[in-house]
Amino acid sequence: MTGVAGRLLIVDDEVAQMRALCDTLAVVGYAPQGFSSAQHALDALRPGEFDLMLTDLMMPEMDGIALINSARKIDAALGAVVMTGHGTIDTAVQAMQGGALDYILKPFNLTVILPVIARALDVQRLRRENVQLQERERQQSEQLAASEARVRAANLELERRVAEQTAELRATNARLSEALVQRTGALNQRDILLREVYHRVKNNLQLVDSLLQIQARHLTDPEAKSALISLRRRVYALGLVHHQLMDSTNLKTFDIGPFLQELSNNLVEAGAEQGVSLAVRAIPLDVGLDIAIPLGLIVTELVSNALKHAFPDGSGNILVSVESAEDGNIALIVSDDGQGQAGGQTPSDQPKSGTGTRIIATLVNQLNGTITVRRDHGTRTEIRVAPPAPS
Repeated sequence: MTGVAGRLLIVDDEVAQMRALCDTLAVVGYAPQGFSSAQHALDALRPGEFDLMLTDLMMPEMDGIALINSARKIDAALGAVVMTGHGTIDTAVQAMQGGALDYILKPFNLTVILPVIARALDVQRLRRENVQLQERERQQSEQLAASEARVRAANLELERRVAEQTAELRATNARLSEALVQRTGALNQRDILLREVYHRVKNNLQLVDSLLQIQARHLTDPEAKSALISLRRRVYALGLVHHQLMDSTNLKTFDIGPFLQELSNNLVEAGAEQGVSLAVRAIPLDVGLDIAIPLGLIVTELVSNALKHAFPDGSGNILVSVESAEDGNIALIVSDDGQGQAGGQTPSDQPKSGTGTRIIATLVNQLNGTITVRRDHGTRTEIRVAPPAPS
């Protein structure tokens, strides 16, 4: 790619449009090569010859998705962007599922095309770097395995020499060594598998969030868009739990304080006015999946609700706290000094309304906890649950 922004393979059965696109992209520094026939494009394709393919979605010989799949058999690293005049969300999802990095709507707009191409090339570069990184890791793993094999061979030789002195010591040492290797290998394998599971779950949740973001862009109904935004916040909370577990020492628990701080900060940054501030105060408390997920979702709902309804003038304070209650339980308290309502306390068995409220009630029941809401110079919601069992 020396001297050019990127080598582009452009396939469009509309010859005039294909040539115009090639000429335009050449002017801005790309090196395009155009074809009006999908088969001719495949015949010309060689591994590593192009950085990105731009293909029309609907063509007489084969559609764009089929062309992408056929091109990948020739150059597995080739990225693709679909060009279509049918700009619906179904088209976007179909293109993504078919392996496209993005899509461009016809008629072309240069201010839209260039960012899409640049972004797709960046993704391709990251993918190639990831492949290279994986290859280096594979080579390092092979080197490590070879080193381990040499160490094992040396140990065997040492054991053989020791065995010449005493058969009993050799047998005992062999049994202890075998048990240690098996136990260490099992523990290491367990840790690797757990981290991989948490990593994949987090990545899958990020993919779900991206799909929700794409969906939201195409919605015009305010209520539907608001529902998707709320769903994205819940997905973020789930992903953050798995991220915390992935980085924890024992892969089972993590301190809830930093987790709630990062979760709350994300909610404020995404949906608060500049005059709204949030603080988190939490006792040291290690939690696992069974408690972290419900509490994270509860905090997401309560903080989101405060940001949405408590501060019509755009300023106020929110406090999220976790403390030990006098009855030995753990108390999660979310309070604000915003627009409250008179009426004292709301018991946990009061009829619920609204999706967020129903979610909170379900999660509190799941934890066998209690909930109390007080509205007086703001809103204060206190949830008490049994403390987690020692890990």
